[in-house]
Amino acid sequence: PPPPACPFVYAWDGEKFQEDNNILPQSEYEGNEGKDVTDYYRLLKLLKLKNGKYVLQIREYENEFSYLDNFKLIAVDHLANTKIDVATDGSILQYKTPGRLRRARFKGDDITQKLLAFDSLKVSVRTGDTLSLDLSDSTYSSKGMRATMTAEGGEGGGDGLPKVDKIAAIVAPRSVSSSPATFTFRQRSTLVFTPMSVSSRSDWKITWDANARLDYFNYGVMVQTPYTTRELALVSAVHSAMRNVRGELSEKDNIYTTLQPGQLIELQFAGLEEPPAGKKRTFILVSQGRYETLSDSVGTKPPPEQEVNETVTEFRLNANFPNPFNPVTTISFQTPVEGHAVVLIYNMLGQEVARLFDRDVNEGSYSVQWNAGNASSGIYFCHYLITGTREKELYSEVKKVLLMR
Repeated sequence: PPPPACPFVYAWDGEKFQEDNNILPQSEYEGNEGKDVTDYYRLLKLLKLKNGKYVLQIREYENEFSYLDNFKLIAVDHLANTKIDVATDGSILQYKTPGRLRRARFKGDDITQKLLAFDSLKVSVRTGDTLSLDLSDSTYSSKGMRATMTAEGGEGGGDGLPKVDKIAAIVAPRSVSSSPATFTFRQRSTLVFTPMSVSSRSDWKITWDANARLDYFNYGVMVQTPYTTRELALVSAVHSAMRNVRGELSEKDNIYTTLQPGQLIELQFAGLEEPPAGKKRTFILVSQGRYETLSDSVGTKPPPEQEVNETVTEFRLNANFPNPFNPVTTISFQTPVEGHAVVLIYNMLGQEVARLFDRDVNEGSYSVQWNAGNASSGIYFCHYLITGTREKELYSEVKKVLLMR
């Protein structure tokens, strides 16, 4: 079945695309509404070459509208006996897992067996609940805790837990104080690494600041062994409806590619040779943009999904989405040739009220947003004009848009 929320990333494993996890979950954090976020995510699924490229798909299923600005894929080659994760600020974390959970107690019950492996046995915790953990003995002195969890929400989700903005816990092993650790909300089980310094592996007290479902706990040891990172070039980005969108996704420039329910974007990154003997490769996907939940009002139904086709063969101004809108709408257009593109908004009197786009473009598809926060309700006109050499007009099209407050 389709995933329940957010844009989802799928990885090519050599035979098919495997669902990995959702991206840009920080869009739902309090205070992030309408703001771009940066999401660092270590891919959990196997990623293999397809025709010499690493291929990912970004798919949208829910009643949401995604504004995607930039994607990066980072390859980390490291020793095979170490593991790699990434912090919420993009820092690379390298660790080993020398031990395992000895005992876990929750509300007087021994729940150790539920947290020893990735399985269907999970523990639901709520805000204010405390777990007591005893980790196996080890000779290491610098420690970190590694935890995995699922956080499910909405009606009928999990145990009826409400949807959470983020998951945070205060970890206090014995007398060692620790700052709250923030876990990025994901729809699927996610490995989370929270660095900390501790002097003991027993009597850990973890108090949760949000509702969550826990699947597995262990601890890891931070290590400092050589590793290499390489940012792989984005060589292709094909939208199922808007065709070639590599230009919009190659850098962070506030020029967005939009993703509507039922659509997907296929990303191809430059391939690499296999890592040398004794090394393994981990991939980190960096996503920049945001998503917003759509209302059920008239005009929010997206166009039907189209097959991926990399070549743009015609000029076109697409209908803005959503329409009617309040106060932000997205306007997308395409051109089969190079030129200078302009997107203007006019009112009923023919007066220009906004110049949304005015620059040289290559062949491909583009999208811009109009925030009509200062405009009055009513009918407006969107004019797409593209000119060639010596300002010769190549194409012109006008569509009606409706601002309804």
